Amino acid sequence: MKASQRNLVQTLAAIYPDIHLALLNVGGIVSKEDKYLNPDAIAERYWDLYAQKKEEWTFDLDVLPKMEGNY
Repeated sequence: MKASQRNLVQTLAAIYPDIHLALLNVGGIVSKEDKYLNPDAIAERYWDLYAQKKEEWTFDLDVLPKMEGNY
């Protein structure tokens, strides 16, 4: 399933180079109690993607729980 999403986003990005298309990969269970995988934190990462300048566009962004050695 994720490979299909990636292929679709890559194809659309090639067709529409002036539109920022990206994948946001959430690596865990979303919960209001989780410090990193809660809806507000994930929305903040989406906002970060939206606010990027064209020359800084990210194609693939991972949202992971903070673990020792992860950040």
